[in-house]
Amino acid sequence: MRLILYAGFHKTGTSSVQRALSQNNALLDPFVRVLMKQDMTALCEAARAWSISRDTLDHGLLQYECAELISSLDPDDPRPVLLASEDLAGHMPGRLGLETYDAVPALMGTIRQTATLVRTDIDMSFYFSTRAKDAWLRSCYAQHLRASDLTADEGDYVKNHQTSADFAPILEKVRDVVAPHSVTSVSLEASRQTDNGPLGPILDLLGVPQSLRHKLTPVPAINTRLPKALQQKLLEINRSPLPYKERHQQKQSLIAGWHE
Repeated sequence: MRLILYAGFHKTGTSSVQRALSQNNALLDPFVRVLMKQDMTALCEAARAWSISRDTLDHGLLQYECAELISSLDPDDPRPVLLASEDLAGHMPGRLGLETYDAVPALMGTIRQTATLVRTDIDMSFYFSTRAKDAWLRSCYAQHLRASDLTADEGDYVKNHQTSADFAPILEKVRDVVAPHSVTSVSLEASRQTDNGPLGPILDLLGVPQSLRHKLTPVPAINTRLPKALQQKLLEINRSPLPYKERHQQKQSLIAGWHE
């Protein structure tokens, strides 16, 4: 059985990839079994929980959910399996006390070890998308503004979270813990230049023929960064003394109005 794990990183085109996989499911189905967050919610939640707690109980739950998922896959189906969710990398740095992606190597190592125990014949590949540091940090800032109580200015956030955007050392550690399985990465800036955008590197790993790639429906960038004016309004709400529920409702109304 061949398994490709696409675990992020967050804010590197992952939402666009998932939308493209969904919209082109009928065309891709003969070539790959795709599982996204909704298909492996328990495993994703276990990964997120352990990335925060780092305790033995949550690690055991991660192992259990991984074993359950791998066991559920039909071994007689010749198609490769793609697990695609940034939640497999845990929570995004900048929230809940996380400063970096230092949980990722252990998460990938646990998934590798558990999967290979369940299926001794499994052939795993790990793929990560990355992004230029400044663009990534500013995108994360906008995401935190809308989803959390962040009250810092963008400049301060970018200055104070530089190490969270150091993807290279994290990927090197992943390579160490999942060896001899392969680990590849492509920047969002590079993948955007390909015919299939951020989905392109995954199609390469899957060996999807060019004759089919030309038939895939392109997907524009989604979950993009909110405009500066809206970010400022969200920041003002986060800094207000209103109760959390009221702040949340105000932010959701503002964002919904911008999307209309």
